[in-house]
Amino acid sequence: MGEGDRNMLCHSIAAYVSDCQDFGVAIKDWRTPTFCPLSCPANSHYQICAQTCDAPCPGLTSIVSCPVTCAEGCACDSDSYFNGTGCIKWDECGCYYDGRTYKVR
Repeated sequence: MGEGDRNMLCHSIAAYVSDCQDFGVAIKDWRTPTFCPLSCPANSHYQICAQTCDAPCPGLTSIVSCPVTCAEGCACDSDSYFNGTGCIKWDECGCYYDGRTYKVR
């Protein structure tokens, strides 16, 4: 099927890992810089069990729906905060009130 296609192999392993994590199975790091690397956006890093919502911008705790199960992905760096779509620095967090976002000027 994939005839040695590394992308297909990586996607297959990632799907398997996701299914295992959904069932509560602890998975160890399997990605490396040379085998199925996952690049993350600015202010974040890869984790086998990423908890994106561990550091939300103030006011987002009650708004953002966070997964209960462990899943691999990108987590915010220790000096960054989740704004609902990505990781930003503290002074870039906006205000969230009554379902609206107010950006910092």
